[in-house]
Amino acid sequence: MTISHSTFGLLGEQLSHSYSKIIHEHFGYEYNLFEVPLHELANFMLKREFSGLNVTIPYKQKVLPFCDVVDDIACKIGAANTLYFDNAGRLHATNTDYFGFIDALNFCDVDLSNKIITVFGFGGAARAIIFAAALHAKKIYIVSRSTAQPPDIQADIECIDFQSMSTAYESDMIINATPLGMFPNTMASPCDLSLFPNCEFVFDAVYNPIKTSLLEQACMLNIKNSSGLYMLAAQAAKSAEFFTGKHFDSSETVQNIYHILKNRL
Repeated sequence: MTISHSTFGLLGEQLSHSYSKIIHEHFGYEYNLFEVPLHELANFMLKREFSGLNVTIPYKQKVLPFCDVVDDIACKIGAANTLYFDNAGRLHATNTDYFGFIDALNFCDVDLSNKIITVFGFGGAARAIIFAAALHAKKIYIVSRSTAQPPDIQADIECIDFQSMSTAYESDMIINATPLGMFPNTMASPCDLSLFPNCEFVFDAVYNPIKTSLLEQACMLNIKNSSGLYMLAAQAAKSAEFFTGKHFDSSETVQNIYHILKNRL
């Protein structure tokens, strides 16, 4: 695969659902979708025939060893979604999902202070969300199919599996950071919200469809909710800033992108 060094793009395994090309071309540069199978990842990263990358499932953790510099945020989260070069040609890894999630909560006027939160998933996006939520939350439950170890951050975090999920029924907020409900498997959902009587906000990092089964149930139960669409727009704007050195992450810019995407879904 030959790629111009002036090209930015999204690195992932299956990208047919992605809106990243639409978003990033809004910032005035060429942007491609790089579908790379796992067995070709090392070769792709070592060639470095790109000027910057966004990274999605399943490579947010796997790209870190190929970078020259991993910043504090990406290091603490243990995952990166943005790779860029400095003037010396060193490849940096950072994480803008963290900023995107915070911006999405601000857009929804949601405060995490002293809340009990259940997060489904422990992949790259989940780690960024957990890191951001831990700054203010009272307690965080991480529900994962795999045996998860709590992140090395100052917070009350408990890792549980789906069989032990009743422990988390006290939660005030539910966050889906798994692909469950993503197109084309739109009927999937990580949980039954009726089991969480205290739930007052549901966030689904999935953005296609914009109303997942989880969010449809939240609407039926009159629970405030949000898709991951605003987070997608906000993290992209922050990534564009790293790519170009220009300032793109104003709320007006992000909201314009958000509404463009929302009208397409």
